[in-house]
Order: sequence, then C-alpha cells, then structure tokens
Amino acid sequence: WWFYGGREEFAKADKSNLVSVDVGGFYPTLGISNNEISGLARSKHRSQGFGSSGARGSYQEYLELVNGDLPADRENIFDGINTSWTRVRGGEQIKAIMDKVMADFDFTNPSASVPDLLEAYSALQSIEDTHWKNIKSKHLKEIIVQCMGLFIEATTDQQQTTYGDTVELQLEVTSRSELPLEIIHFTIDDSLYALGKSLEPFVENKWFRTIPIQSDIEFSNPYWLNEESPIGIYTVSDPALRNKPQSDAAFSADILLNIDGTKLNFTRDVIYKTVEPDYGEIREPFVVIPPATMRFDKEMYLFSNETEQSIDVSVRATKDNLNGTLTLNVPDDWNVEPASIEVNIPNKGMEKSFRFKLISPDNISEGQVNAKFTMGSESYNKTLINIRYDHIPLQTILLPASSKIVKVPLKKGGTQIAYIMGAGDKMPESLQSVGYQVDLIETKQLNAIDLSKYNALVIGIRAYNTLDDLWLYNQNLYDYVQKGGTMVVQYNTSRRLNYEKLSPLPLKLSRKRVTDEFAEMRILAKDHVVINQPNKISKQDFDGWVQERGLYFPDEWDSAFTPILSSNDKGEDPLDGSLLVAPYGEGYFVYTSISWFRQLPAGVPGAYRLFANILALSSPNDKP
Repeated sequence: WWFYGGREEFAKADKSNLVSVDVGGFYPTLGISNNEISGLARSKHRSQGFGSSGARGSYQEYLELVNGDLPADRENIFDGINTSWTRVRGGEQIKAIMDKVMADFDFTNPSASVPDLLEAYSALQSIEDTHWKNIKSKHLKEIIVQCMGLFIEATTDQQQTTYGDTVELQLEVTSRSELPLEIIHFTIDDSLYALGKSLEPFVENKWFRTIPIQSDIEFSNPYWLNEESPIGIYTVSDPALRNKPQSDAAFSADILLNIDGTKLNFTRDVIYKTVEPDYGEIREPFVVIPPATMRFDKEMYLFSNETEQSIDVSVRATKDNLNGTLTLNVPDDWNVEPASIEVNIPNKGMEKSFRFKLISPDNISEGQVNAKFTMGSESYNKTLINIRYDHIPLQTILLPASSKIVKVPLKKGGTQIAYIMGAGDKMPESLQSVGYQVDLIETKQLNAIDLSKYNALVIGIRAYNTLDDLWLYNQNLYDYVQKGGTMVVQYNTSRRLNYEKLSPLPLKLSRKRVTDEFAEMRILAKDHVVINQPNKISKQDFDGWVQERGLYFPDEWDSAFTPILSSNDKGEDPLDGSLLVAPYGEGYFVYTSISWFRQLPAGVPGAYRLFANILALSSPNDKP
C-alpha cells in the first residue's frame, strides 16, 4: 500500500491486475504463523535495530502481473503450472511409486518405505531429463537415509591443517534399520579404501585412515574473496563457482553402500568434531590454511604531525617448527625498518609478535603496508579471520595481510573532547589517533560533570534513537553550548523519533541519503569558518570517501542553521542538510548526517580535516 501513497489510496486502486496472497498462514505442527516467523527473523537484524513483533491472523499481500496470463484461480498463484512428475518424460512410473509411498507411509516405521524409495531411485536413473534426475536423485538418497535412520559422517580431530601435515580421518556408518546394508568402499582424495563388509543394524561402525595434506590442495576460503575485486562487486573467474552458496569443503568422502540390493553413493564433507564440557558435541568445517598467517596490531596506522610509529606484526604457526623471514612492503614515499626479521616458532598454534618502525612522508599520503612470510621458495601473505557465532557454522577467511597507512598533516583547535556513545562506533579511537583527548561520557554523568572543560561535545550515531534518557539531559548540553561550547550531533534515524528532543532549534529529518561515495560534494558556504579554519577545505577533501556520503538528511531546519554542503545521488534532487551549523548563545550547535563513523575509521584524510574544523568552531578567533 505504501507504493500507492497510503492505505486509503490503495483501497481505491484498481486491483484487476493483482493477485492476492494470504501470507498469514498458520502451521499447526510448528505452532507458529508466517508473520510470526518473519518477526523473529527481522529481529535477528540487531546491528540496525530492526526488532519487530510478529503478527497473527490473515494478512494479504499482492503480486502484480507484469507478463503472461493471470491464473484462472486467483486464489492460487501456481494455478495452471504442472508441478507433478507427469511434466517429466518418463515420470509417470515415478509418480505412481511416490504416490504409493505417501499413501502407505508409516510414521512409526519409516524404513518400511525404503524398498519403494529404492525402486523410485532406480526408475529415476532411466529418465532423459538430467536436470531433474540429478536434483531428485540427491533428494531421494537423503530421504532414504532419513527413513533408515542411517548415520554417515566423516570427521577429523583437527579444525585446521596445512601443507605437509597428516590428519586422521574417522568414518562412521551406522544404521538404525533392519534392512540389509553393506559398505563396499569409500574414497577420499583419490585414494580408494575397499571394505566389503555387511553392517549389523543398531551397531556403530567406524574406520580410521591417515590422510597426507598435499601442496596442490587450495587453501580454504570463500571463493568470492580469492581474487582482487573492484568496489561493489566480486570477481569470480570460474563460472562454475558463481552460483554456489559457499566454497567446497577441503576434503570430502564418497561412500558406496549396498542397501537391500541397490548400490548408492553418498558424499559427506570431512568436518572437525570435538566435545566441549559446556556445549557438548561441536561440529565445524575442516580447513586447510597457509603454514603461517600474519596479523597487524591495528587496522590502520594514522600519522598526523608525527613521522614515526612502531607497528607490531603477529605471526601464527599452523605447523611445528615454523622457520622463515618476515618482511613488510610499503609505498615508495614510506619507509620501514628493519628490512626483514627472522622468525622461529616451535609449536603449531603458537603466535609471536615482531616490531617494525614505520616512517611516513611529510605530505598527505595513503597506502597499504603488506606483510609477507617467506619459507624457502614459497611465500605467504594472508591474515586469518575466524567468524564465530552460535547460529552459523564457523567461517574461516583468508584476506591479504595488510593494514592501511595514512598521513594527514592536521591543524586542530582545542583537543579536549567529550563523547557520548550511541549505537556504537569507532569515532573516539579515530580522534585519539590524531591527537585529541577523548573522554567517554555516560548520560548519568551529565548532571554532575563540568562540561566547560571540553572544547567540543560529540554525540555518537543514533544516540537519540538508542539512549532513552539522553533527551532528559538536553538542557545540560544546551547550557554548555550557550556558554561557548560546540555540540556535534551525528545522524539519527527518522523512525519513531521526537524531533523536539534532537536539537535546541527546529529540525526535521527525512529518510533521504546519498549512497554514492563518489557523488559530488558542493560547498555552499565557501566563506564559513568551518570550511576555512583551521584547515582550508576544497573539493579534493571529498575524494577517497567510502561506502556513502551520508544518511537520514534533515529536510527542514531553522533559519539559524547554515547549510554548508550539498550533494545527491545521480538523477535525484540536491540534499543540502548533510552539515548544518548554527550559532547558539556563545557557542555552536552542529547537526551532521555525514557518515563520519565510516570515514574516520577508514582513514579518509579530507574527512579528518573537515571534522577537525567542526571541533574547532569554539576555539578562539575562529568565529565567523
């Protein structure tokens, strides 16, 4: 309805080309409806505060016909589409068998259906349609596994390994069915292990084999991260990979079974399995990673007016007795000392830190410092990242072992900054890295703390959305501004926000944003102090920004505000509310929807220069 301008307008709209679908269906076996499931799913989007309540009862959604014919049965969007086996040539026999399986299925004895399922599988192998044959063969085999209570698993007791190591594989095949079962052989890494053994029902069967890790095995990594890519898109040269939800496992085992006279091959990825006292059985992907991975102690090294910094690089061994040379590569106008460091790490899993000195140029400069570990004729240049959450499998990621290096000669006003954290950002650390003294202030301190000692007070992103009590202390904050301080409020979302709590002057937010980080930034107030002191801002200061320009721009504001900048996405109207500055008493109130929380942690030089000017608004002799 929102597309039509509101519920009332949608109620009047012509719906002859629309099909209505009730998405509020209730599932008795789950005890929950579609809309309740969607509410639970949306509430998992915690980083953006998207929690919502599930609805119950009927709920109509509408689909618009853009091509083809409307279904004759407007209550069934699949009306007229044959979804049965009869649409596949030769599928009539399979349909008859599967109809019998569903009619005769015994929930107390699912394995009674296995002979019919095996017959359906054999019939499926005769059809000409390879698309459906491949898909349904896989489905049928897993249905047979479930009906037999058949457990097939290939595991190791190591989560990570590397070239030259060996790992012990454990294969388990256990049936909870009386049907005859034989394991003929299994294959892993092109090695075949013949067994030819009949398996007793309800008895665990395990086999152990030692597997060498050869140097021709690719390192485990999401395939879309293996090649350098431009902004906004991944480069995947191999078309066969592009539709896969994840990379193939490092190893997989193929197990050939004879089930009641029918031979079926099952593939199982080799995984890592362990038992933890506080969680029980844990299963994680088994991965192959480089013998050495490196990690910088910071994601970015930012130089303001200094020229030297110490940087620490940690090397983690994936094998015993790791020996090699660690070097750092930097751009031509930077220098690093020493040129190399010898590394000796005796034990697998051990990590050691090594210190270098990084020397910056005098002028603005951006680049990367890259780490490389050399063993004989082989070199490695990856950092290891493990993403671990309870609701997803462990993600092992290999990225270039690098860190950003930035030189920003910066003029600053007063350096004493108070910061009230909102939804969470890295602004305080970013400001500290260029010489500001930043104190994190909690709202409960605002009645007692003397704010006059601070040159500027910065409110973190979405603070008025996330801190329920912040507005209660607004008068304390506004008194600070009236007495000569600078208050900087970063972006808030417009949803469920009382604008009167956001600013001492009238201000209203929109949902508009500039998503293109390359969008032109036009300086509207060229003579304003925030553009000129202490750093002279030009168009070049808006080069090299990341992800976006800003979000939730104000679209209405009091005449006391001066709009400083204007920008817009291609084909859209100019937005002038990204940086609003207003004198208030003896100080300044600033509302800014620029995504500083992205730019400063990313080391964007121009963003630092402009934000330094904002913080300096109340410095002596800087008033317009």
